Amino acid sequence: MGAIYLTWLQGSSVWYKLSPNTTPLLGLYTASDSLVASKHIDWATGFGINHLYCAYTPGEQDGGIAAADKRIEALVNNSLIGDIKFAILYETGERLAAGQTAGLSYVNLNDPSTFSIVQSDFEHIAKEYFAHPSYLTVDGRPVVYVYATGAIVSEIVTPLTKLRKYLNGLGFNIFIIGDELEIRWGQGIDQSRLKAFDAITGYGLPPTDANTDRSLSSVRAEYRRWQSAAHAVGVEIIPSVSPGFDDRYLVQIGERKESYGYIPRSIEYFKTNLEIAKEFVDKRKLLKISTWNEWEENTNIEPTVQDGFTYLQALRDTLGGH
Repeated sequence: MGAIYLTWLQGSSVWYKLSPNTTPLLGLYTASDSLVASKHIDWATGFGINHLYCAYTPGEQDGGIAAADKRIEALVNNSLIGDIKFAILYETGERLAAGQTAGLSYVNLNDPSTFSIVQSDFEHIAKEYFAHPSYLTVDGRPVVYVYATGAIVSEIVTPLTKLRKYLNGLGFNIFIIGDELEIRWGQGIDQSRLKAFDAITGYGLPPTDANTDRSLSSVRAEYRRWQSAAHAVGVEIIPSVSPGFDDRYLVQIGERKESYGYIPRSIEYFKTNLEIAKEFVDKRKLLKISTWNEWEENTNIEPTVQDGFTYLQALRDTLGGH
């Protein structure tokens, strides 16, 4: 079971903006602090989380590759990292769609200049991290989670096949998790597109859009539909669970023009969706929690002053033995 691990860079420190309703039990910390990283590893492993997907934002507006490496340095070089695995979550939006009003729908991975960026980034990631003894692998293959692939409307099988071939030539046979489900939840499924990936997931499911049917029967039916389509082309599904979603604070402070949606945060919602997710865990037993510490969208399960260890306890109680 894995969780998404978020870090932000501001000057020389890593900070986050907090919703007024949640305060870290650790206080206002910097994720670049090795003691904080140690506590995160200790808590995560103590409650059944065995790997973390580290957000990796190499875009120039975020400081480039060097800054992206710096953000996760305290975690991957921590003295306790041997107790947990980590993988890179490649932030496509910040890297490939910066400044584009159409966002990722504008991105064409077959464009030579765009593909060159992706190829260079993945080569760096491979050489920098894949040999790390705690890097997450599936059947010996290093895992990379590619964020928001469902928003990229261009043909993606050809460029990702080309990327695999290039990395194979360097000695790296990667396992790609495509973030397909959330944005395409409830829509038609292009099975040929799924062939680009080894597994598919969604950042947070079900989606936060107000029009989405989040009834238990609907969520189960949608998972079945996607799992069936994925299995038909030899691809796995990774269920994703979140305690809720609330990005209205980002709108208030002007960092987001409009809210992506709202799901009231609750332990009952979290437990229910954990139970559903258990039904769709595939053969490699991968399940994802969104997120460990994305305070900006109130999806964190990291202990808070308000809730203590409630969400981590629910995670362990619900998934014990899985």
